[in-house]
Formats: sequence, structure tokens, C-alpha cells
Amino acid sequence: MTDLQKNSRLRVFEVLETIASKDLQINYKAAVPFVHVAYELICQWDDAFMKEQKWFQDCWSTQEWQFIILFDEKFESILEGIPNEEYPDVPEVFDDKNWIKVMRYAQDALVKFQSE
Repeated sequence: MTDLQKNSRLRVFEVLETIASKDLQINYKAAVPFVHVAYELICQWDDAFMKEQKWFQDCWSTQEWQFIILFDEKFESILEGIPNEEYPDVPEVFDDKNWIKVMRYAQDALVKFQSE
């Protein structure tokens, strides 16, 4: 595995972990108060998950790829219900049913990766 692939895997896990964790999102907001955390994490996922790139696909086992694709599909389906503006930020976003689903999907994906 190349350094690019290793770094890309790490980045995917970092983003998933932050999406999955209320505490990490609160800490993110405290560290960078001017950033809208939910929108930032959506953008970070889009940047980290390069599903069309062959080199990116090759850094995952078949099972891992299934986990990550499932998360991405669920995430994308939820994003349709998240408006481009006036969406709540941390901490109010934790009361939003769509964001709670996204967090659960990320948590589920991480559990699957740990059991792999």
C-alpha cells in the first residue's frame, strides 16, 4: 500500500470518527468556533471518500469497501434532507433527526470495521 493510500484510509477513519462522535464535534466547534461543523464534516467526507479513484478502491478489502459504500449511500440519502443553508450547527444539530441518523450510520460503520 502506498503512502497516499495509507493517508487516505486514515483520513476516512478520522472523518468517520468525528461524524460518529458528539464529543469530537463539540471539541471541533470549540477549537474552530467560526466553522459550521455539520457542513464542514459533509465537505470533509466528500473530500476524503474518492470512490471513483481506482487507487482509492484498492486500499480497502472487499468487506471494508462494502462497509464504506453502505455508509456513503446512507449518508448521501440523508444529505437530501439537509438544506444548503440555515441548518443547525453544534450543539443544536444534535437535536436534528437527520444528523442523528448520520452519526449512527458512522458509528455502525466503525463497529463493522473494528469487527473486520
